[in-house]
Amino acid sequence: MDLRESFRARTDKNGPIPEERPSLGPCWLWTGGTNGRYGKIRNLYAHRVSYELSKGQIPAGLQIDHLCRNTICVNPNHLEAVTGRTNLLRSRGFAARQAAQTDCIHGHPLTGDNLYVDKRSRRHCRECRSRRSREAHAKKQATAGKPRSVITHGASRYNSGCRCDICRAGKAQRQRDSVARRAQDPTAADRAGHGKQSTYRNTGCRCMPCTTANREAVRAARARKKERTP
Repeated sequence: MDLRESFRARTDKNGPIPEERPSLGPCWLWTGGTNGRYGKIRNLYAHRVSYELSKGQIPAGLQIDHLCRNTICVNPNHLEAVTGRTNLLRSRGFAARQAAQTDCIHGHPLTGDNLYVDKRSRRHCRECRSRRSREAHAKKQATAGKPRSVITHGASRYNSGCRCDICRAGKAQRQRDSVARRAQDPTAADRAGHGKQSTYRNTGCRCMPCTTANREAVRAARARKKERTP
């Protein structure tokens, strides 16, 4: 079976009529395999095959746009070769919605002198940009004479990433205090379970099973570190 016959065998010409453009007539629904969005036939897109079978080769640099907005439609009368930008702006995606936007979120018109286009061709409202600039300048002026907060080193600063001697000592002291508080509860080790390194470290239990478990865990960690060392 050649490509044309295979294409016809997988086409249902009794599809729905597009609500937005009923003058186009019914869609031809692709009944073969898809990639989740477009029809596929012999590793080709079915709508592109339909266009080339009916209208000839697709011009270089152009894409096929579905005028009916139905991506599994292969009716050649519903297909048009357009540029990538035109295809994008005709879609229902974010870029198309932005391009169709006439006012900013605060109601200012995105036209004339109020429209600013950056290097990436994104549109901005000049009035809103000016307002944000004034607010940032006012905030900077308000805090210009205030002294900066003093950084206090210790255990909390260690958790933020500081590794100075003061923060290291503060972290170690906090751990020792935590172990001492848990060691005051005689039932903490029993609840956690003996024979584990976590019980040795977190509750301060120094029974033989916990001590042995901690010693073995330390040895295993040293062995792993030695294996990673080139």
